[in-house]
Amino acid sequence: MRLNGWKTCGLDERGAYLAVVAGALIALGCPGALAGQAQAAPVRKPAAARHAPGKTVDLTGPYNAYLTRLRAKVLPHWDFPAGRFHVVLVAEVNADGSVGQVKVTSSPASEAAQRAADAAFAQAQPLEPLPPQSPPRARVTISFDSSYDPHGDSQSSVSARMEPLAPPGLQPAGAGSDAAPPSGTGATP
Repeated sequence: MRLNGWKTCGLDERGAYLAVVAGALIALGCPGALAGQAQAAPVRKPAAARHAPGKTVDLTGPYNAYLTRLRAKVLPHWDFPAGRFHVVLVAEVNADGSVGQVKVTSSPASEAAQRAADAAFAQAQPLEPLPPQSPPRARVTISFDSSYDPHGDSQSSVSARMEPLAPPGLQPAGAGSDAAPPSGTGATP
């Protein structure tokens, strides 16, 4: 089965996502893999190949490896403030690893938590180039979750996901930057 040009292996998107997460975590030997204690979320959709029209390339493995290395670079620099926060950093990454637009939000709203996440991401740069056969841009979303009590109790986690972005010239008229590639560009409906 295919959905909007993306291979779903007979599962709905959530089912395919959960199967990949469980398999990756079990393969990595993560304790609590099936108990919802995942640290890195896998890529949601495979990307169409940039240089191979008519073919679909599954970039799940290379993207997950990229995200694991990125998370390892970000985590040591994250100095989260006291309190309980969920911070989401969304960045556009170009094929050469350069970073375009970055947006940081938090819940509850906290300038200190947002600055801490932004600083950790900035210190992790320069980023690696995107994996071979990736589209020229990807959206990286990093979620920082923390609960810090100055009396000694604290928890934190960082997870990441990556979505390929279609090149601007391949988008249908009026489509956003994360639209599926139009037919005839290598994606199979």
